[in-house]
Amino acid sequence: ILGMPEEKSINIDVSKLSMTDVTAVAEVDSFKEANVCLRVGWRLLHINEQFVRYEDGSGHGKVVYVLGWFGDPANAEVPRDPDIKLYDWC
Repeated sequence: ILGMPEEKSINIDVSKLSMTDVTAVAEVDSFKEANVCLRVGWRLLHINEQFVRYEDGSGHGKVVYVLGWFGDPANAEVPRDPDIKLYDWC
């Protein structure tokens, strides 16, 4: 799928992870992009809604998925999409 391996072994004991172990954070606003990131090893940290209200009273909201990478950030695989914002955590 999408040129990615069908199965990837990720050997991380999630019970021993802490937020202090996060080395990179990515923000995506598409559940499809979030699922692709999760498939390659990112972990879901938070789901948020961003809402913008305009002067005329109307507004627009979107769901934002905040993902964390545990491990060497140089090994973080991020799908090549300009809408994915990658932040250095440390």
